[in-house]
Amino acid sequence: MTHAPRLLRRITTVSLALPLVWLGVGCAPASTNLTVTSLKNHQVYQQQFSRAYAGQSEQGDFDVVLVRDASPGGAGTGVKQVMHIRILWKPMRGTKLDHPTATNAAIDWYVFGDTVRPEMIAYNGAGFVKLEKSGGIAKLEIRSATLTPTTHDPGMADPIGRARLQGTVVAHTGQAERVREVLAEARQVTTEANAARTAAARQASSRAPLEPRAGPSRLAAELAEIKRGG
Repeated sequence: MTHAPRLLRRITTVSLALPLVWLGVGCAPASTNLTVTSLKNHQVYQQQFSRAYAGQSEQGDFDVVLVRDASPGGAGTGVKQVMHIRILWKPMRGTKLDHPTATNAAIDWYVFGDTVRPEMIAYNGAGFVKLEKSGGIAKLEIRSATLTPTTHDPGMADPIGRARLQGTVVAHTGQAERVREVLAEARQVTTEANAARTAAARQASSRAPLEPRAGPSRLAAELAEIKRGG
């Protein structure tokens, strides 16, 4: 079974400086520097991704996808993540770019669990993202974005709940095809997880015995471990 290193690492609120994580996208450097602040328990987490792709959509919006793969051969949790940031070509109606609550971007964050038993948590939200492009590199500054959990399978623990997202992303542009491939893969896994959830609900409603679960999901155990170590 594939697995991943720690999903989120809690950091203290006194020191929010995060190390840059070099991403394997082409030969020039790309990086993420993101923090997730839970509005449920006020814990602050750092989030890292291993790959980043950016490109213009057919509708004229600017898409960025961040990917954190499950890593084979270690003792992690087998969790894969995809974050999709879509910067609108035209800001949402009523947007004033100098206002701190301005929103010009939609953000989706998918956390996928076991591939044998599809499970997931999905967070959706919006915020203001400042975009600068130069020499094939895009730099995003995410300001005051808010994410809300919209899908939560029972086998996946959600220690975050509603949260704020902020930080920076540096990615290579001209990767529209790869962006579409990553999003298509995420949609496929989401479809499989939704189908598994529906089947489980039907089974429960018919009072058929459910297959016993082998304890909490690996994601739940990992996040609990992070909390204990904080």
